[in-house]
Parts: sequence; C-alpha cells; structure tokens
Amino acid sequence: MKAILGPYMQYFLWSLALGVMLAVVYDILRITRRIIPTCDIVINIEDICFLLISGVASVLLAYAMNNGILRIYALGSTALAFAIYRLIAGTMLVDFMEYIYRLLSRLILYIADILLLPLRLTVKLIRKPILITISAADKGFYKVLEKVKSKAPKKDE
Repeated sequence: MKAILGPYMQYFLWSLALGVMLAVVYDILRITRRIIPTCDIVINIEDICFLLISGVASVLLAYAMNNGILRIYALGSTALAFAIYRLIAGTMLVDFMEYIYRLLSRLILYIADILLLPLRLTVKLIRKPILITISAADKGFYKVLEKVKSKAPKKDE
C-alpha cells in the first residue's frame, strides 16, 4: 500500500498560513481599536464578525484543498499558527504600529503648525485694526439708527 502525504501536507501548510493571515487581520483590527476608541458593544460585534469570517475562511480552504472535507488537524493547525503568531509577534507588532501612528501624527501636526505660522502671524497683525474698524462701524450704525428714529414721525401725532 502506498502512502500519499502530498495533499494532506499541503492542506496542513495552507491551514498554518490561514492562521497567520487571520492573526495579521486581527492585529490590524486591534491597531484600529487602539487608534480609534470604540465602545464595548462595537468591539463585541467586531469580534463576532471576525469569528464568522474565520469560520468561512476555514470552510472555503477545506472546500478548495480537501474536496470540502473539514479535518480537525486543519482547524488545530490554524488555531496553533494564530496562537504562535500572537505570542511571538502579535503584541510587539501592535505596539510598534501604534508607536509609528503616534509619531506620524505628531510629525504631521508639527509640519502643519510650521506651515500655518505665516497665516497665524498675519491674522495676529490685522486682528486689532479689523476689530477697531468693526467697533467704529457698529457705533456709527447705532448713531445713524438713533437719528432715523428721532426723525421718524411718532404714532400719536
């Protein structure tokens, strides 16, 4: 009897790759959660959607690689690859990406601050004359309004 390990080994290796891919997708989800604060309900819904997508991906892999037969070792290898990735690189990668995001956001704000400096200086220079002009115009408007009211005929007459 001849033992053929080729298709089973391919299915096993693709299951490992699926586990790593799912872990990367989950890390992207974790990074967005750290950057954009979300409430617990939204996090639970995201996790449920992730589990559904993971299940569908496992079934599609079984359909494509093993004629639709879902093997326990494939699910185990997917979970094992997911866990190993999370233990080895997951937390470090999420922390590093959050650090890069914070660094880039500070850099962009600093560059914007430098680019807007001439505009802020211009506004600072012309602010006082504009406010004085508006105040004078406002006082003049009320003087004209008082003259118009004093010249207007009264209802009693």
